[in-house]
Amino acid sequence: MLGYVTLMVLIGTALLLPLGAVQQAYRDVPSWSIETWLAAGFLGVFSTFVAFVLFFWAVHRYGASLAAMVTYLTPIATLVLAFLVLGERPLPLQLVGGAVIVVGVRLAARRSRAALGQAPATI
Repeated sequence: MLGYVTLMVLIGTALLLPLGAVQQAYRDVPSWSIETWLAAGFLGVFSTFVAFVLFFWAVHRYGASLAAMVTYLTPIATLVLAFLVLGERPLPLQLVGGAVIVVGVRLAARRSRAALGQAPATI
């Protein structure tokens, strides 16, 4: 699994790197501060590599349909992080949307498990 994730990240990088060069997006790279390099490294390691490893672990453990439902929770994680890190206050409509997402994922997970003849998942 780790080899597959590494290969995916390397191929993605190789395909996207030339597009940045075409747009001259790398002009300021030599002037990046240590904090910028650390932030870029954090994004590359945690937001990409670790996320892929966890996702493929979930696919292996719970199956593709249940693991794919985790992607629906991304807006909720974003909302929580925006509140915790940036101090943004969520709008009422965003909270309602988050609740709808959680209920929808919960119902879909329950139906998916029932179709497989397994006990309902706790999400």
